[in-house]
Amino acid sequence: MPRLRMVWPEWQREELRTNLWLVPTILVVGALALFVLTLRLDRAAYDGRFRPPSWVVSGSADAARQLLTSIAASVITVVGIVFSITIVTLTLASVGGHGKIPTDGQLISPLAVMNSPH
Repeated sequence: MPRLRMVWPEWQREELRTNLWLVPTILVVGALALFVLTLRLDRAAYDGRFRPPSWVVSGSADAARQLLTSIAASVITVVGIVFSITIVTLTLASVGGHGKIPTDGQLISPLAVMNSPH
Protein backbone atom coordinates (compact mmCIF):
# COMPACT_ATOMS: atom_id res chain seq x y z
CA MET A 1 0.00 0.00 0.00
CA PRO A 2 1.55 3.34 -0.99
CA ARG A 3 2.10 5.81 1.78
CA LEU A 4 0.19 9.08 1.76
CA ARG A 5 3.28 11.25 1.45
CA MET A 6 4.33 9.38 -1.70
CA VAL A 7 0.94 9.92 -3.38
CA TRP A 8 0.21 13.57 -2.55
CA PRO A 9 2.62 16.49 -2.36
CA GLU A 10 3.17 18.24 0.95
CA TRP A 11 1.03 21.28 0.07
CA GLN A 12 -1.99 19.10 -0.78
CA ARG A 13 -1.73 17.18 2.48
CA GLU A 14 -1.45 20.45 4.40
CA GLU A 15 -4.45 21.84 2.52
CA LEU A 16 -6.54 18.79 3.46
CA ARG A 17 -5.32 18.87 7.06
CA THR A 18 -6.25 22.52 7.57
CA ASN A 19 -9.49 22.45 5.59
CA LEU A 20 -12.45 23.06 7.88
CA TRP A 21 -14.96 21.39 5.55
CA LEU A 22 -13.33 18.02 5.00
CA VAL A 23 -14.12 16.26 8.28
CA PRO A 24 -17.72 17.54 8.61
CA THR A 25 -18.40 16.57 4.99
CA ILE A 26 -17.05 13.07 5.56
CA LEU A 27 -19.17 12.74 8.71
CA VAL A 28 -22.35 13.92 6.95
CA VAL A 29 -21.78 11.50 4.05
CA GLY A 30 -21.13 8.70 6.55
CA ALA A 31 -24.30 9.54 8.49
CA LEU A 32 -26.36 9.52 5.29
CA ALA A 33 -24.89 6.16 4.26
CA LEU A 34 -25.65 4.74 7.71
CA PHE A 35 -29.21 6.10 7.46
CA VAL A 36 -29.78 4.40 4.09
CA LEU A 37 -28.32 1.11 5.38
CA THR A 38 -30.42 1.04 8.56
CA LEU A 39 -33.57 2.08 6.70
CA ARG A 40 -33.14 -0.78 4.22
CA LEU A 41 -32.45 -3.24 7.04
CA ASP A 42 -35.55 -2.04 8.90
CA ARG A 43 -37.77 -2.39 5.83
CA ALA A 44 -36.34 -5.85 5.08
CA ALA A 45 -37.01 -6.95 8.67
CA TYR A 46 -40.55 -5.56 8.49
CA ASP A 47 -41.26 -7.41 5.22
CA GLY A 48 -39.80 -10.65 6.61
CA ARG A 49 -36.83 -10.81 4.24
CA PHE A 50 -34.34 -10.30 7.08
CA ARG A 51 -34.38 -11.68 10.61
CA PRO A 52 -32.40 -9.56 13.07
CA PRO A 53 -30.37 -11.26 15.82
CA SER A 54 -32.21 -12.05 19.05
CA TRP A 55 -30.28 -9.45 21.07
CA VAL A 56 -31.67 -6.68 18.83
CA VAL A 57 -35.32 -7.35 19.66
CA SER A 58 -34.90 -8.48 23.27
CA GLY A 59 -36.28 -5.32 24.90
CA SER A 60 -39.70 -3.75 25.12
CA ALA A 61 -40.91 -0.33 24.03
CA ASP A 62 -40.47 0.94 27.61
CA ALA A 63 -36.84 -0.18 27.64
CA ALA A 64 -36.20 1.65 24.36
CA ARG A 65 -37.89 4.76 25.76
CA GLN A 66 -35.71 4.67 28.87
CA LEU A 67 -32.58 4.25 26.77
CA LEU A 68 -33.47 7.22 24.57
CA THR A 69 -34.31 9.31 27.64
CA SER A 70 -30.89 8.54 29.13
CA ILE A 71 -29.12 9.43 25.89
CA ALA A 72 -31.05 12.70 25.56
CA ALA A 73 -30.30 13.65 29.18
CA SER A 74 -26.58 13.01 28.72
CA VAL A 75 -26.48 15.05 25.50
CA ILE A 76 -28.22 17.95 27.23
CA THR A 77 -25.73 17.73 30.11
CA VAL A 78 -22.74 17.81 27.76
CA VAL A 79 -24.17 20.78 25.84
CA GLY A 80 -24.75 22.65 29.11
CA ILE A 81 -21.19 22.05 30.27
CA VAL A 82 -19.71 23.14 26.93
CA PHE A 83 -21.83 26.29 26.97
CA SER A 84 -20.75 27.09 30.54
CA ILE A 85 -17.06 26.60 29.72
CA THR A 86 -17.46 28.83 26.66
CA ILE A 87 -19.04 31.62 28.71
CA VAL A 88 -16.30 31.38 31.37
CA THR A 89 -13.59 31.45 28.70
CA LEU A 90 -15.07 34.49 26.99
CA THR A 91 -15.49 36.28 30.32
CA LEU A 92 -11.89 35.58 31.33
CA ALA A 93 -10.62 36.57 27.89
CA SER A 94 -12.39 39.91 27.99
CA VAL A 95 -11.50 40.84 31.58
CA GLY A 96 -8.51 38.79 32.72
CA GLY A 97 -5.53 40.75 31.48
CA HIS A 98 -6.05 40.31 27.76
CA GLY A 99 -8.08 43.48 27.34
CA LYS A 100 -10.03 42.17 24.38
CA ILE A 101 -11.05 39.03 22.61
CA PRO A 102 -8.74 38.40 19.63
CA THR A 103 -10.34 39.52 16.38
CA ASP A 104 -7.47 39.01 13.96
CA GLY A 105 -8.12 35.31 13.45
CA GLN A 106 -6.11 34.11 16.45
CA LEU A 107 -7.65 31.38 18.54
CA ILE A 108 -7.09 31.19 22.27
CA SER A 109 -7.56 28.04 24.30
CA PRO A 110 -9.42 28.04 27.62
CA LEU A 111 -6.30 26.78 29.43
CA ALA A 112 -4.21 29.62 28.03
CA VAL A 113 -6.75 32.14 29.29
CA MET A 114 -7.10 30.56 32.74
CA ASN A 115 -3.32 30.21 33.23
CA SER A 116 -2.43 33.70 32.03
CA PRO A 117 -0.97 36.17 34.55
CA HIS A 118 -3.39 38.92 35.57
